[in-house]
Amino acid sequence: MTTPHILSLPYDVIENISQHLDLCSNTSLMDTCRHMRYLYLSSQYIWRKIVLDPAQTTDLHRIYSSLRKLGDANGLKQLIYEVVMDGMDDADLSPIVMLIKFPNLRRLSARYRKKTTDLEVDVKLLQEMLKFGTIKPKSLPLTEVRVYHFNMDFEPHLTAYQKTLNKVSVFPKVKLDIRPCGFIQTVGNGSGSNLNPAVMNNDRQLQGENDQREQLSDLPQDSIEECQRIISKSEQCWSCGFLFRYCWICVPVCDSCKVRRVPPLANDKQRLSRSKQWVSVANDDDFKVFE
Repeated sequence: MTTPHILSLPYDVIENISQHLDLCSNTSLMDTCRHMRYLYLSSQYIWRKIVLDPAQTTDLHRIYSSLRKLGDANGLKQLIYEVVMDGMDDADLSPIVMLIKFPNLRRLSARYRKKTTDLEVDVKLLQEMLKFGTIKPKSLPLTEVRVYHFNMDFEPHLTAYQKTLNKVSVFPKVKLDIRPCGFIQTVGNGSGSNLNPAVMNNDRQLQGENDQREQLSDLPQDSIEECQRIISKSEQCWSCGFLFRYCWICVPVCDSCKVRRVPPLANDKQRLSRSKQWVSVANDDDFKVFE
């Protein structure tokens, strides 16, 4: 029995497979033969999203070589709509480079880059590029940028970062995956205290929001502070999947299941462990059908 050759597969099947591969794997396949090169250069779907594999950080030369193959001459540079470089924590692979290289970039994901995520530096670089014309205002169709990593705490340059991205994008506002916690505290005599927890944590209900407004209106403005810790917009409870609105410091218990919250990294690890357990249970149940 002979093994089927990849070239015997239909074009749409190869395209579908390629969309699940990282950038270096796709460029390597493109260079295997004339047939594959024609397929990859003629496809508009393979290159809509490119993924940089963190496991290849030790071989940056290969990544640079792959990026150079996405150029103006072959038209691939214009096809890139999304770049995913999560975990590529190397200073030589900057998200700003992706913004410059791909003029039709819409979504950029550069999460979990603890060592190299610096919004202050990114803001300065973008502002310099705008000043000297490297990037034109309102020139990129950028809709979303993701920069979250688990060790984010306070980020004083978040507002400037948001405004600078808005200035670059053709859209009014670029969506970010992070935001300040915003939990309101009262400040007096050098110490902070939370407002009524029943009101603050139950803001999903209209009555709770109205009570909160009345409570705040009775306080002097200089005695009110909002927590500025950074929180991921997609952070969910490891136990019940509840979407958190405030950081785990300000609200230490899940509003939904009342389980005590843990730091973001531990929360995600427990969610992953729990999901694996559910998959294991589901698989066991499936096999019982055949017993």
